[in-house]
Amino acid sequence: MGARALLFCRLEAESSRGYAIALAQLEACLARAGDLIGIQAQSLAEERVASDSKRKLVSFMRRAHLAHIRRVVQRARLENPELPEVKLWRGTIPFMEFEGLSNTVLAQARTHQDLLVRHGLSEPLVDRLEHLLEEFQQVKQQRMAARRIHVTASAGLDDQGDEAMRIVGIMDALNQDRFQRDLPRLRAWASLTSLMNPSSSTHELPPAA
Repeated sequence: MGARALLFCRLEAESSRGYAIALAQLEACLARAGDLIGIQAQSLAEERVASDSKRKLVSFMRRAHLAHIRRVVQRARLENPELPEVKLWRGTIPFMEFEGLSNTVLAQARTHQDLLVRHGLSEPLVDRLEHLLEEFQQVKQQRMAARRIHVTASAGLDDQGDEAMRIVGIMDALNQDRFQRDLPRLRAWASLTSLMNPSSSTHELPPAA
């Protein structure tokens, strides 16, 4: 509604310098809000892409790399029962828990590599798991960065909204004085400002003739 109030005030401009300054400040405030809305939307899109990439990476590593190591370990435990068993999850798992489990499995594969290779472990697959976990870390950081940008933009948008309300409040008092004897304009202005903040509207319109 701030854009409508701005348009109204442009069309019903007053000659005072203070009015012109307030009008320019409102315009700058709304322009900044528009920029923040764009930043907010872009960061949200990046956050969703990163989240989707994380889910795909988790699914891929589970069904291929981690499953391969688990099956090799099961077979190797016939030779060495003291070898820690690899247990994978069913359904979904928190990303932090996944990362900890995957790094444990990777470390186990590196530590017992000679034994596991004798039971079918693919060394290149273990290397690829390590690279994928590094990629997972990068995607996680990208999501966190996008989230921070989104939160910052949202806070800035709230600030710009509050500032716009303050400026419109200044213009409101002035316009009530200007349009005291012009009921159509007064009603038009009142409808705009009450839409912006119905709970704080202080307009007291004269009854219709």
